[in-house]
Amino acid sequence: MKTKSLKIFIVEDNDSIVKMLSEILSKNLPTSEILTFKSVENALGKVNENPDYIILDHFLEKTNGIDCIPLFKEFIPNAKIIVTSSQNDIKTFEDAFIYGANEYFRKDALFPINIVEFIKKDFEKEDENWLQSFFNTVKRKENSKRSKNLVYVLDDNKNTAFSIEHVLQNESLNEVYSFNHSKDFFAQLKSRKPDFVILDYNIEETISGADVLKEVKLISPDTKVIIFSGQTDVGTASNLLKLGAMLYMSKSNENIKKLKTIVN
Repeated sequence: MKTKSLKIFIVEDNDSIVKMLSEILSKNLPTSEILTFKSVENALGKVNENPDYIILDHFLEKTNGIDCIPLFKEFIPNAKIIVTSSQNDIKTFEDAFIYGANEYFRKDALFPINIVEFIKKDFEKEDENWLQSFFNTVKRKENSKRSKNLVYVLDDNKNTAFSIEHVLQNESLNEVYSFNHSKDFFAQLKSRKPDFVILDYNIEETISGADVLKEVKLISPDTKVIIFSGQTDVGTASNLLKLGAMLYMSKSNENIKKLKTIVN
């Protein structure tokens, strides 16, 4: 791991958890500087400290930490946000990532070690050479000039696929194509790489949604994949994000509308 010093905010109102996290982080990340806060307000008052990572509790005494993620993103845009929660429901998990979290850990016996491992791996990934960083910046600027996004939807339910296609294309410049079979989807993917893929996890084929995700990232690494599924298991959702998905969203009419905001 690089020797550059890390600065980490812990926003947590449980003193015993703060103590435990601080000790484990200090032991495993000895070059890190750790600042602790019992409220979002106090943490935002120290934005000039410019932390690398923010460990944010979901349920603070007076605040829902997840609702405050956009504030951290506005004032400390480069900080990576790790949400910790005692909740294990898919809605909380979804909301954390939709609002801008980089990782989500349920408060179990291993969550402090999981946080350490995430920070170590993430910090190593940022150690790319300056030339690659330059090309990535140029590419992002070129993409930002595009007036529309190319979107593929893969769902074996024709009604769902059509609904998503209609919502994403209605009153927008997006170019959207829906597919009910992975064979047709991959044929198009190889000939024209999209900006976004909306992928059903439980497609009724011999290939799984996870396998489709892996193949998409192999063929078109820059394509953003959003899993849109009836599966509500947080463990499954977390694994798919580790495989490269941008977001995991459960199937609902409300989330179809959210998809349009995300894609636009």
